[in-house]
Amino acid sequence: MVEVDIQPGHLTFSSPFDKDQVGYVEVSNLSETGDVVFKVMTTAPDFYFATPSIGLLHKKQKVDVRVRMLRLGSEPVRNFHCNDQLLVMVLPLPDDYVIVNPKNDLHNLWEILEEETRHQGSTRKIHIFSEVKEWKTTWDDDDSDFAPATQPEAEPSLLRMDKKLIVFLVVFAFISLISD
Repeated sequence: MVEVDIQPGHLTFSSPFDKDQVGYVEVSNLSETGDVVFKVMTTAPDFYFATPSIGLLHKKQKVDVRVRMLRLGSEPVRNFHCNDQLLVMVLPLPDDYVIVNPKNDLHNLWEILEEETRHQGSTRKIHIFSEVKEWKTTWDDDDSDFAPATQPEAEPSLLRMDKKLIVFLVVFAFISLISD
């Protein structure tokens, strides 16, 4: 098993989302003896880019992986829940492997190492959170009477229950109107 430390356990990107944002993940090779190869993947490759996405770490070496979230076309809806994740995989580099040109060799080497040393590797999921600092409700062009509202701290499952209750009440009210 490789000795690595991958921090932090999550990344948080905050509003406004109309600009690219950057977060960092530190990958550290804690081994006294061997080199490792790491690879960063994401569940949403159209929105997140990791640089470097693959790399070599010598013993006791660490690297800051830059994670860039691309700007969104619009702010997320009020009850938006981000399910995006990064996956950092680290595999040991056997002593008999020599890397001459890391930029070219690592991609080819990764496929070989994944087959040969997967059971000795380590993985870490990094959850991505989107934090919307203020919500603003606009009903028409003149919204001067409305103050910004903060996002509720309720669990997503509770928000779904609230929606079901609202739908039930609307249907109940509609049936009451029809029956009168």
